[in-house]
Amino acid sequence: MNAADAEGELAYVRVLELLRKTEEAASTIARVASIAPAEDISLRWSLLYLLADLEEARGLDVFLATALEAVPARSRESRGCESARDGEILVRTMAIEGLGRLASSDKHALHALFEVIERQAEPALRIEAVKAVLSVAPDQVDRLREILPEDLRFAVDIKKVRAEVLDVDFDSKAVDKVRRTPSLDKTAITTPQSGCGPCC
Repeated sequence: MNAADAEGELAYVRVLELLRKTEEAASTIARVASIAPAEDISLRWSLLYLLADLEEARGLDVFLATALEAVPARSRESRGCESARDGEILVRTMAIEGLGRLASSDKHALHALFEVIERQAEPALRIEAVKAVLSVAPDQVDRLREILPEDLRFAVDIKKVRAEVLDVDFDSKAVDKVRRTPSLDKTAITTPQSGCGPCC
């Protein structure tokens, strides 16, 4: 699944083909995903990814249950972008992706996406669900505007574009040429200091 080379990608495609021929594969993966240890973010995300790639209706219940789970509150101690909360948002985003893939051929999955939009408190996940709905049912804009709070209605205007459209010419002559090393002299410091000990 995480192989970066062509051989690994082909092996993964072959595994998917074999799993699709086994009737109980999707339900087994769904069952394992539903009981995977909460702290193992990587395993939970990987199982949902695999289930999404199988595009099996039997994954719908796990996708929906995961997407609706409350996201842990942000911790004051967490710094950077790899907190437990961030991992939980990634897991739920993968569940929404799974629902989106099913929604192209399953009206129950489309209904589940609307349920996520209505019941999930985390704005980022509601926006992901809106994007998933619009990718398979662009005629649902009015319904989405009705159920979204005013501060999230912008999500119906998010568009997918090809990367080439976003290309920007880089002008190296316009880059700031200042290369002076910042002074380490404490008398020259002009930014506010936090008193974190005698060394500061």
